Amino acid sequence: MRLAALALALLTVVPLGEHKLVVEQPARELRGSVLLVPGGATTLAVAPDGSVSSNNFVIRTRKLWQSAGYVTAYMDDPSDLREALARLRALARPVVLVSTSRGTIVAAQQTLRLGNEGPDLLVLTSPVTSGAGALDAASLRRVAIPVLVVANGNDGCPVSTSAGAALLAERLGARGTFVAVRSDASQGDACTGLSPHGFLGIESEVIAKIAAWIEAESPSR
Repeated sequence: MRLAALALALLTVVPLGEHKLVVEQPARELRGSVLLVPGGATTLAVAPDGSVSSNNFVIRTRKLWQSAGYVTAYMDDPSDLREALARLRALARPVVLVSTSRGTIVAAQQTLRLGNEGPDLLVLTSPVTSGAGALDAASLRRVAIPVLVVANGNDGCPVSTSAGAALLAERLGARGTFVAVRSDASQGDACTGLSPHGFLGIESEVIAKIAAWIEAESPSR
């Protein structure tokens, strides 16, 4: 990891109504922007200085994105991403919505609702494909942008199985891409970030695969 570059990253806390957007811009050539939507409750306790403590996959890997040259952002509450996406669009494109677990439901809903004001690309990692509020493949087929679905073959969380993720990607048709990885490191419950569900131990591999897909889907950036 390029520690010197990360040390110079510019962190900005942007008030958006009652909520906060944290934007971290690396001091190097920008390859795009990623807006991170965590799992669980999908909300974050953001300190006044923008810092956050979370073991969630997308939040704990944000420095990897910065090292790769991406503006990285997250919100205390991602229930309305319109203005956040617009601000990132002004910094660097493509603007990619990267979500995990229950955050994939929020990310998909926001993408559908915002249409042309939404992200350029959508990433769903460990998507919730069964149970209450699960992702609806029929609705997702209305998404007009490329969608990447990433799953861990050893994901033990019953609502986000690898088989369910593969089927979701298949039902997305030509716009859907499926990436499967495998790991078995775990430090807690099967549905938490520190488990195969959260790609524990293979974070760099997973981010590299997502970044490669972004590059492939953004030839005109």
